[in-house]
Amino acid sequence: MMQKIISKVEQSNDFSQVEKLIACATLRTFNPTRQIAIIWDISDVQELRSDLDDEQAMRVLREVDDMHDADYGITWETIDKCIQRLYPPVWNKE
Repeated sequence: MMQKIISKVEQSNDFSQVEKLIACATLRTFNPTRQIAIIWDISDVQELRSDLDDEQAMRVLREVDDMHDADYGITWETIDKCIQRLYPPVWNKE
């Protein structure tokens, strides 16, 4: 099962070469009998802000990953605050 996921990552065009290497190395060492992994997806970001495209949503996830407080983890609030900072809402003046 894990090898199928690794193959999909390796074949994907959604990641840089460095991201692929990191992801595959992580997957190869992941032991589901001794570890857990929480995964956030671009669709989670887009659930909060449907106007963001896939690239913008991934930018949010990367920023959250780089900047989150390890004592509190990543939450919906963490993601929402990052969205607001990177992509403030635009108000229509009608």
